[in-house]
Amino acid sequence: MVIDLSAQADPNPLDELPQRVIDRLPDDVVAGLREGTIDEIPRDVVDSLPARLQDRIPDDLIASATSSTGLTIALVVLILLGLAGFAYGMVKRLAMLAVIFALIAVGVFIWFTQR
Repeated sequence: MVIDLSAQADPNPLDELPQRVIDRLPDDVVAGLREGTIDEIPRDVVDSLPARLQDRIPDDLIASATSSTGLTIALVVLILLGLAGFAYGMVKRLAMLAVIFALIAVGVFIWFTQR
């Protein structure tokens, strides 16, 4: 019984790319894919390629944007604080405006009743 170990090894991502695409990639990206230090092509590198070559790159080789959960939570908290501050400022300003209009109304009422 013969076991083919080459079929079990991780395939090189460059095997999935046409030679024309590999020739247009920066040398450090090609070296990283060969050595296994990177397993996806950065989005900015893909965007720099002509559209006809971009279409030939498999989607699983293109790095997708990721976000940090901590950063997302921090941004949501800051947005909520900003909205709360805005609402507080509006309510405070509206209350002051209501007091000013009340004083004007009282002044007009006193002036009107004194005539």
